[in-house]
Amino acid sequence: MKQFLQILIFLCVATVANAQSSLEAKMAYQMAEEKFDAKQYTEALDYLEKAETALGSTNPPMLFLKVMITNQIVTVKESTDNYRKLEKAIADFDKHKDKNALGEDKQMDVYRIKMDLDKRKNAYEKEANRTADLKKQYNEMVYRLAAEFPKTEVTVRNLIESVPSTWARPKWGSGWDTRIKDRDYERFVKWGKVSLTTSYEDTQGKLCLEEIKTHNPGEDRIKGYEVRKKIKYYDKPKNNISRDLTIDEICEVLKITPQQWSDFTSGIKPLITKDTDPYGYWVTLTLSEKDPDGKYKYFQMYIYEKTWGYSYEEMRIDIFENTL
Repeated sequence: MKQFLQILIFLCVATVANAQSSLEAKMAYQMAEEKFDAKQYTEALDYLEKAETALGSTNPPMLFLKVMITNQIVTVKESTDNYRKLEKAIADFDKHKDKNALGEDKQMDVYRIKMDLDKRKNAYEKEANRTADLKKQYNEMVYRLAAEFPKTEVTVRNLIESVPSTWARPKWGSGWDTRIKDRDYERFVKWGKVSLTTSYEDTQGKLCLEEIKTHNPGEDRIKGYEVRKKIKYYDKPKNNISRDLTIDEICEVLKITPQQWSDFTSGIKPLITKDTDPYGYWVTLTLSEKDPDGKYKYFQMYIYEKTWGYSYEEMRIDIFENTL
């Protein structure tokens, strides 16, 4: 008799537990539907998984909703992992023995997604490969620029002495001797900002270190600098010789092709971004690697879209940081 009572109590508890689990599963499923209708797809998927856990199994309505949710997640954010999850959701739906109970309309909805899946996935993978290749080309360009342009966060002397031999020689002062001397370096550090002197005769077509700036007057540490390229000289100075740079002129400095320029500046997330105040282009790259001071290594270049000058038509470039 005692054993019979124990069995009876166990059955009652199991019945109550099953009823509670079914109720939790139903509530979680309804929340999943509400989140799906609200376009909160990640939350919808979380509630659906809670429903499956509470029920201890799955059924055609749950499998159908999972396909619909996962399909929207892929639409919002394409990724190899999300496509894999969508493929699994469709496969789980297809193999369920009671899927016909849902009706033809819902099965047709899943079928349409299934038939379009390969096309979508292939297009995504093709674009992902193209984007990865462009990113590789872009990174190679930035690394090359970072190697060619002097570093920041160095001393004033180090910056000036590291100017490439292919650039115009930095000068200071006027007269026959414009070499930069020790006392000039001391002045530059004291001032914190200085414009160097250039002449058209020996700088035409070359990059010139035009202006340097330290973090603070008296602090011998370069914050950034300006580079110019003299394009054309005017015998009679003009008040305004500003014009848009050609793509070829920009590509010549970046040492890339016009096609690469088009690729780098186009798309939803262009690698080279355009600014409007003033008009120009940002070339930037941040590494996960840090320098000895714990700061991330960084390259930041700004190319002004328009030429500038009075006697000279010049291309202007700012290097805000180069620690790569």
